[in-house]
Amino acid sequence: QALQAAAAVVLGGGVLSPRRAEAICGSKPLAWEFWIPWDEQVVALAGDAAGGAKAVGGTWYRMVGDGNAEKEKITKLDGSKGRRSPVFVIPDVSQLRSHEYLAMLESIVTSDRRAVLYDALGSGESMPLTDEVKFAFQASSEAAVEAGATELAALIRQLKPEMGFDSVHLFGHGAGAAVAARIAAASRTPEGVKLLAGATVASVAFSQPPAGLPKPNGQVLELGDAAGLCTIEAPKEAREGFMQELIAFLDLVDEIPSKSKDSSKTPKAVGTKDSKGGPSKDEGEGEGGGEGEGEGVRVYMT
Repeated sequence: QALQAAAAVVLGGGVLSPRRAEAICGSKPLAWEFWIPWDEQVVALAGDAAGGAKAVGGTWYRMVGDGNAEKEKITKLDGSKGRRSPVFVIPDVSQLRSHEYLAMLESIVTSDRRAVLYDALGSGESMPLTDEVKFAFQASSEAAVEAGATELAALIRQLKPEMGFDSVHLFGHGAGAAVAARIAAASRTPEGVKLLAGATVASVAFSQPPAGLPKPNGQVLELGDAAGLCTIEAPKEAREGFMQELIAFLDLVDEIPSKSKDSSKTPKAVGTKDSKGGPSKDEGEGEGGGEGEGEGVRVYMT
């Protein structure tokens, strides 16, 4: 009930603004962007995907954010202790799109969470697929989603020991939303405990999901289309509003109290701090309330 009540306040105008995402989308980088930890690797994942291949090899991923900040104990709304969970960003697997068009999701790090973006098999820097498998994916989005879910589950299992998480948030765009829904539904079954090596799915955020996609049980956020927002030409207000809504939702699910004393005003941006513990000098006033903020957003608390 506390989470549902907070949703009405935060999504109604008291949203804490993350540092501006346009730095990640091609404009002049700000100082904070240079000292965010990151890692890129290509890993071989055990599984049965990619059209029946017995080994899912060569999946490229990029992990950004400070693991120590994410793991820092926080006081939840009910007074108990908790921690934030990382976000896995799933591209449109049916179109074999690389992660790059969703790069603005890296600004999730300003909420002291890590973001994991990856190229699904057959896209970007990951292992190419055979023409036979590509044709199968083009002919059936279900085949692409099934392979995508197997690959994502294997990636979560691979990274769990290194990252040390107990739960994850999933963000999916297009057919990636269907992958997220499938993983979330499977995680609630006895077999799902093994599927994700004991990790749970804290929430799912959909962006431009396929028509008629069933919503999984749990915390679900439905956003507008993220494609095209991470460009210099895209409206800045729409990009920032999109990220504000997403981060506010993640905070609600992780039960992090709002730092805003007056929900009628947009507070200063939140995120990483400088060496003296205060906001870094490039941190300006939040840009909430602009065009595009809150458009196409639906929150389901079940």
